[in-house]
Amino acid sequence: MNQRLPRLLALALCAGLPALTLADVDKVYSPRIQAGDLELETRGTYLDDGDQPEDGRWLQKFSLGYAFTDRFALEAYLNTEKLPGEDFELEAYELEGRFNLFQNRDYALALLGEVEKEREDDVWEYKIGPLYEQRLPADFRLRLNAFAEKQDGADAEEDEIEYSAAAQLAWLEDDDLAPALEYYGESGNHGAGPVLLGEFKLGGHELEWEAGAIFGLSDGADDVVYRWSLEAEF
Repeated sequence: MNQRLPRLLALALCAGLPALTLADVDKVYSPRIQAGDLELETRGTYLDDGDQPEDGRWLQKFSLGYAFTDRFALEAYLNTEKLPGEDFELEAYELEGRFNLFQNRDYALALLGEVEKEREDDVWEYKIGPLYEQRLPADFRLRLNAFAEKQDGADAEEDEIEYSAAAQLAWLEDDDLAPALEYYGESGNHGAGPVLLGEFKLGGHELEWEAGAIFGLSDGADDVVYRWSLEAEF
């Protein structure tokens, strides 16, 4: 296949979005799928912003995922939240599917679809968008995500489509510990910061971790959001 095709497809999908803006800090998704992979993951964020009433908010997700083929993977989530002075509570259930369109050593392109249901309120959230990855010279790797999101249900607060994007540029000279720079953005809310990526083996299983800090770049952004994740593959 022409090596320019994955890039052209990614640009075409992203061009379908009115704006490349940004999502809540969470993760930058990989489009790559390997059949038979069983994954357990937990990832979280912590808000550090003294000007916000939710300063100290802690979000944590727990998920189980399986790649049925090299083209399709499904992941189920339990999403929890801890507000300052309160205990952790289960907030929402989430189901996420990734559909790989193309992947080789240098490029990969996939489509993500997601449905989330709040536990107590009648709020459904739908998300869809392309995931793109490209290997660059000097052991650099670029990942790009772009999403459109829509809420539905009797208790939904937003009825318009929202657009967001995320990007990660990582230097993979050392697989065990790799520095990266990430960006997250949505309309009027942009942030970026350093992230470390690593992997190690434990009991014959491969574990991958990420940890970083995303600093607000716009007036409407939070001061700092710390993010982390730990994923085990079986």
